[in-house]
Amino acid sequence: MLHLLLYRFVPGAYPLKQQPSGIRSRPISRVEPARPKGLRPRESPIAPGIYPTHTHTCLCPYNDGDRQDSVLMTAFKEPTVLLALDAGVRETGWAVFKGDEVIENGVTGLSTRRKVEPEVRVSHLLQSLDELTEKWNPKLVALCQPSGINCPVPALDLLLTSLAEWSAGRDLPQFSYTAQEVRTAIAGHPNASRDQLGYATMLLLGLIGQGRSTHEWEAIAVGHYHLTRGKQAEAA
Repeated sequence: MLHLLLYRFVPGAYPLKQQPSGIRSRPISRVEPARPKGLRPRESPIAPGIYPTHTHTCLCPYNDGDRQDSVLMTAFKEPTVLLALDAGVRETGWAVFKGDEVIENGVTGLSTRRKVEPEVRVSHLLQSLDELTEKWNPKLVALCQPSGINCPVPALDLLLTSLAEWSAGRDLPQFSYTAQEVRTAIAGHPNASRDQLGYATMLLLGLIGQGRSTHEWEAIAVGHYHLTRGKQAEAA
């Protein structure tokens, strides 16, 4: 009697049933659990009708055998890369944004005490911008125009025209803002100095203690202003 009870209740006491002949064993894909035929995978809560993006073979007892289940997954959108510029004939500050984050910044210009024609300086600037676009592949440009000059200056006209032509040649949308517009939004006053703008930008983006030139801070400021302005427009 004791042997019979052990045989009845001890796990694994029953002999395993052999699979009937003629039935093929089909491995189940680990990418997705087996499901009854005709049922679709769970839809994305963000975009109904969109499914995972990989293609895999699901061989299970519920399907017709060697059927390919091609499913599409919601493609995660890559953050847009923005090139922000504080335009100047002698020096131009630049900052690269990926999404809302500053990933690199710097200043470009010819370091020389000799007199250099504006055409040469602008040509050097465009070459530097070509190198930046090759490296970071930005999708748009935010430009802070030079400030404090009330009359047309040939060098500044050449700079702005050249930047517009450069952006158009690379099919990069260019968004231009005045320095007063950026300083009002970031520092709270249209006549804020470059140092005040840099400090306000530092506080706003949590970059306390990071050493950058005033040109770099102004480029970061115009980039942040453009991104913030775009979000406000979308919310409205």
